[in-house]
Amino acid sequence: MQGDQPAVSDVRTGEVLSYAAFSRRVTRAAAGLQAQGLRYGERVLVDVPLGAALPVAVHAVAWAGGIAVLGSHGESRISITYDRYDPAAVKADLVFSFRPVPGARPFSELVGPAAVEFGPLAGPALTLDGSRLLDNAELATDLRRLATRLVVGKDDVLISAVSEPFRGLRTIDLAMTAGAHVVVAHEPSLVGCRVLAQERRATVVVAPPTTWPGGCWATPPCGSSTKGRSSVRLACEKCDTVRECDPSATQGEHMPDSPPAQPAGRAQPVRRT
Repeated sequence: MQGDQPAVSDVRTGEVLSYAAFSRRVTRAAAGLQAQGLRYGERVLVDVPLGAALPVAVHAVAWAGGIAVLGSHGESRISITYDRYDPAAVKADLVFSFRPVPGARPFSELVGPAAVEFGPLAGPALTLDGSRLLDNAELATDLRRLATRLVVGKDDVLISAVSEPFRGLRTIDLAMTAGAHVVVAHEPSLVGCRVLAQERRATVVVAPPTTWPGGCWATPPCGSSTKGRSSVRLACEKCDTVRECDPSATQGEHMPDSPPAQPAGRAQPVRRT
């Protein structure tokens, strides 16, 4: 795989990260976090919307040995946000933001010349509610199980129209582990998904069943323009499960439910070069 192959595209911001750029940003931000005194197992509050920045923040924390806490309020010594910071909701000594925010330092300050070449492959990596910790082994196992339900290859272009951050991370990690190009939609709608799928020549679309008419996929995402493009696969994201549908089926023929899968551990996406 070429390092300049696109990995994540953010429709909302227009940002496109190649696999090489993603790896550099994650490993260097991890070094920056360690330089700020991040300890193994220390929690870092991550309040970043779905897009190219969220996997960078989560993987950087995990690659540095920390635990990413997904949420918009709480207490931690270090916090990472995108474009907002409310001191009343977030109690942190150090706040880093991808966009300029009063009271926060630029996230780019973390991305220096030093890099963490080898991150931990075991131990806790992520928490959603602040209590249950998800470790690397559990995350990687669940991702492999998901991959048996939704097969993604290196030549795929995947539209992620998932609105929930955790499920979105799962989708991005699945695509990047396979070497695919994932395009993150913003506030996806039926029309938006159709337009994106057509513009980006998508081969896979992951979206809630409510995005499509009839509660599932009564029609392909590109409408009549998908004629002859049987390679377009529609994956249904619903209630912590992902189901793969036959786009030629009128009512959407679901595969058996997959187990709830989590974002991959630190190793796979950041090792892309």
